Amino acid sequence: MKFRAFCAVVTASFLFVSCGKGESVYDLIGEILSDREGTPSLFQLGEKKFSLSKFRDETRFRRIILEKKNPFLSPVEAELYLNGYIEETVLLQQARQEVDFKSKDFKEFITPYLTKGVIDYYFFEKTGGVKDYRNFDYDSDIVNEMKAKGILKEKISKEEEKMLAELVVWRRLELNSKKRQEDIKLMIAKLKIQNKVTVFPVNK
Repeated sequence: MKFRAFCAVVTASFLFVSCGKGESVYDLIGEILSDREGTPSLFQLGEKKFSLSKFRDETRFRRIILEKKNPFLSPVEAELYLNGYIEETVLLQQARQEVDFKSKDFKEFITPYLTKGVIDYYFFEKTGGVKDYRNFDYDSDIVNEMKAKGILKEKISKEEEKMLAELVVWRRLELNSKKRQEDIKLMIAKLKIQNKVTVFPVNK
């Protein structure tokens, strides 16, 4: 899981380069690492302090979207995610210093991860997954709707409101998952019709 997470970050970086955005993999990884810094801090590497809230945001996205799991972590799971996050941060820092991101070897290695990541995102976005995940306000939308319907009566903290909202979003994604899979099949069928493919015989 840790290795895949590392590859996913580098794949995203390579996508920017391959799309001609003018930003190098080296620079983008630097931005990723810089975005992880902040206070209140969760841990420190050398002189740099890394943000607790950023860790929570990245873990929530990874767990709900990529792993399709509910947002509630057991203490054991939380420790595993934290250890993986720290290890990933250390590896990214080291790789940024040592890897030749413009090399042919790097391009060949990263291409399969890039291909899968682009297609997975394309389907997720086209079938409404991004909208399900992003299109609501943690602080008011879901929680206020529950209060209005009398589902939620007692006063809860902001952190509890956020956790409840995350649970509803995960459930929404889970319920819509089957429909998205059917939509993906239809998309593939339509694309095959729109893009006629001719396979040429191979001379042995």
